[in-house]
Amino acid sequence: MEPSSALSGINVTVRMNKQQTEDLKAFENRLIECVTYVSKITLKWRVLLICATVSAMMSLWSWIRDGSSYSSYLEMLYTHWWMMANLFFMLLLYRLGTCDKYNASKLIIRRCKSVLQDYNMSCDNQGKLILKKSKRHSQPLTKDWKNTTPG
Repeated sequence: MEPSSALSGINVTVRMNKQQTEDLKAFENRLIECVTYVSKITLKWRVLLICATVSAMMSLWSWIRDGSSYSSYLEMLYTHWWMMANLFFMLLLYRLGTCDKYNASKLIIRRCKSVLQDYNMSCDNQGKLILKKSKRHSQPLTKDWKNTTPG
């Protein structure tokens, strides 16, 4: 074997390792970028959901504290129209999937963790990659596998 051909094989391996490192860094940067972008959007939905919840709770509290007696259900609804509007708005938010939008960044991280687990990696809540040690046996296998029968 010529020394030049052996040397070129080593260079290919080194380039491949650099390429893998660059790929991991690019993936990490893209994951951080996606999580940051989605986190900004989820903040808007969180504020909207919190405001709607507080408003609905305040209107329900005023309905509970109201000591008036009403002759009909429609009269009660007409008097407490703000409570009904809040409850309708909360149902609308639920139907539009605000709960999923509220947790979108956590959902992305959870799914990435499940995929990265196959490659002995994980990620934190901001999207930074965490490399784990490979799983190896602490003791060598001593059982004779050739003489065992399946069962």
